[in-house]
Amino acid sequence: LTLGQTDNALNQYVKATTLDPNRPEWQHNLAVLYLRTRQYDLAKKHFSITLKLHPENQTTIYMLDALNGNLDVKA
Repeated sequence: LTLGQTDNALNQYVKATTLDPNRPEWQHNLAVLYLRTRQYDLAKKHFSITLKLHPENQTTIYMLDALNGNLDVKA
């Protein structure tokens, strides 16, 4: 995604999660976009929401562990 596309996607997912906050895939995608834009606190928040809605989501668990410094991840 280009910067403009990322901003547009962020705006769309913010609107979507406001209208229906119980969709784990929307929360997860919003978290990924926040991660891409280096908004780490917001990424953590939305990965945490995703995990509450879908507790067995291994990707979300991994991403939260990485953001919390619990993994030895090299970018």
